[in-house]
Amino acid sequence: MRPDGLIFSDYPGSTVLVIDKSACRLMVYKFQESWKMHRVFPCTTGKVNGDKFREGDLKTPIGIYWLNQAWAGWELAQYYGNGANVYGTGAFEVSYPNYFDQVIERKNGDGIWIHGTVKGEPIPTRGCISISNYNFLELTRSVELGATPVIIEEKVNKVLKTLSMGHANFKIELLSRGREPGNQMM
Repeated sequence: MRPDGLIFSDYPGSTVLVIDKSACRLMVYKFQESWKMHRVFPCTTGKVNGDKFREGDLKTPIGIYWLNQAWAGWELAQYYGNGANVYGTGAFEVSYPNYFDQVIERKNGDGIWIHGTVKGEPIPTRGCISISNYNFLELTRSVELGATPVIIEEKVNKVLKTLSMGHANFKIELLSRGREPGNQMM
């Protein structure tokens, strides 16, 4: 069994992050001979339930994204000042809104991150995914910028490996368009 959103090909050494908003869990899946859950971290998401459609709606988007950039805590403090303390030991920028979000769903906004926290435990956010500082540092060992997909779902459902490949290929095609030159994923 694997999350139904785990549509990516089975490449040895692959890593995918899966976020279950309803269960407040960030799961790290790795593929060797098959997909296996490698780590699970408690997390929080936006203060308001549902899918993100507009900037400032306090919701965490649902979709498939990539990690674009990493920020260390000191870099955030240097760039954002004392207000950056809320992000804890660091942050990964998530590629929201992706091509599908912009063209099909007409979503807008930006600034969705996976980040640490100023307190010991994750705190509700304005749309980001928050994990403890310790878990953030652990997560940095499992991801690669631009190569680790992030699947965010309201509720993760498990399915057998025999996933509808037509549906998966459609999703991958839409996402791939945003990664071609001239089609910038934000």
